[in-house]
Amino acid sequence: MRIHDLKHTFGRSLRAARVPFETRQVLLGHKNGSITTHYSAAEIGELIEGVSRIDASRSTPVLTTLRAPSVKIVAKANATPEALQSVADKKLGHAKVA
Repeated sequence: MRIHDLKHTFGRSLRAARVPFETRQVLLGHKNGSITTHYSAAEIGELIEGVSRIDASRSTPVLTTLRAPSVKIVAKANATPEALQSVADKKLGHAKVA
């Protein structure tokens, strides 16, 4: 585990605790809202709950499977972890985090 991973864990924990977006943004130290969204993405349970709210009229629950895109990354043998992360972020379209 990297120190950076803890920021994701903290952001997701704040969201799970229903901490308002603006408060999460301040606690995570972000000026850009899209970065805050990246660090506190919705968990699958939250997505299912959101769909259930608008689909309450159905007697049977509906579950949609969400899959992350697969990405093939070819790296040089001496590539650093930072370089690999940068390539992955570019391929997945993630915003650059300062």
